[in-house]
Amino acid sequence: MKQYATFHLGKNLLGVEVLLVREINRLMSVTPVPHCPPYVRGLINLRGHVATIVDLNVRLKMRAEECVQPHQVILKTNDELAALRSMWQRQDLLTCADTVGFVVDGVGDVVEVEDHQLEPVPAGQEITGGEFLRGVVQLENRLLAVLNLERVLKMEANELRAA
Repeated sequence: MKQYATFHLGKNLLGVEVLLVREINRLMSVTPVPHCPPYVRGLINLRGHVATIVDLNVRLKMRAEECVQPHQVILKTNDELAALRSMWQRQDLLTCADTVGFVVDGVGDVVEVEDHQLEPVPAGQEITGGEFLRGVVQLENRLLAVLNLERVLKMEANELRAA
């Protein structure tokens, strides 16, 4: 069984494994950085450490809606996750070498999901941003889309050249 921190992007419910999350805060002042891909909103000062902030609406190619109280989900770094990877033999616990976070429209609950409940993204379905999903989980009254953070956080060489 795994626990997922859930959050909202518009009407969509998305989640990431709780073990990957360092903290969730209200969105801080973001300093834009020139020549970055459009989904990199900029940098923040997180108690003396610089963190890159990704706009998930842009990264997942979703239409952004007006958000009253955006939050940022700050992820643990790969170094912070090393002990967990070793202790639980979970080589899949990876995010990024540097401190990174992403902007979400709202924060949900933590949900527990059995491994067998995580289903592949339905084939033949045109799901916006589907290439960034690990799978989907049918909850009691809605669908939870589980992010593939390795894919979400990977910047392609052609994106860097185009910026």
